[in-house]
Amino acid sequence: MRITEMDLRQMIREAIQEHRGMALRDGNVKQQGQAIANDRENAENTKYNRERAELVAPGLKDFLSMSRGVISEGDIEDTDNEEWIKIKRPALNALLTENNEALVQSCNKIGMKSLKQWLTVSNAFADASKGKFGDKK
Repeated sequence: MRITEMDLRQMIREAIQEHRGMALRDGNVKQQGQAIANDRENAENTKYNRERAELVAPGLKDFLSMSRGVISEGDIEDTDNEEWIKIKRPALNALLTENNEALVQSCNKIGMKSLKQWLTVSNAFADASKGKFGDKK
């Protein structure tokens, strides 16, 4: 008897549907107990790693939450209005995207580079390794 590819695929689909979600119910009690123990151990390890990360880098949790978006005044327990500056979103975007020459020069003095500057240097190194440094492109 020959089985076509379509028949084989149908048989596989039926077998998958028949056994879907049956892994824990079909497993013996020892396997289920081991799975539960592994889950508990993973939870304890996660808790330990979180506590360890807080000891190594205090405040990291706050920085990670800030990376998901700008925090609101209600997210912070100390809501002293004198410490907050309110700024509209378009003004904030303009400040963040503004090309401030004084800031660029200050950053360059301490060795920081913009993406464009870094790419220029990186391309120069690549050209030099190929023996084409200074050639016109």
